[in-house]
Amino acid sequence: MKTLYVGNWTRFQWSSYGCAMTTSPSTRSAVLRSLMFLVSSGKRPSVRSLAEQTGLGLGRVADCLAELHRDGFVELRTLRLTFAGLAVAVAAGGQAGGRSAAVSAA
Repeated sequence: MKTLYVGNWTRFQWSSYGCAMTTSPSTRSAVLRSLMFLVSSGKRPSVRSLAEQTGLGLGRVADCLAELHRDGFVELRTLRLTFAGLAVAVAAGGQAGGRSAAVSAA
């Protein structure tokens, strides 16, 4: 019986994915929130529209989408959020055009 140690598993994950996370959490959050906003407002999302919404470059948004797809937050073929991606976008404050909105008590 072969024993699999944690160090070996971490090395396996690193080599199978290439690297753990290349985009910052704030970039990932901004792309998720903007994707949620575009879809909920009835617009068809694209890499260009996400780049315009977030203010990031096309390449950076494309890399981020590929990473989010790999992690299971975005369906890349249709540019739709998965349930996990929707939960993260809502938790990150996905209202008000991709920017977090302050909740005011009436």
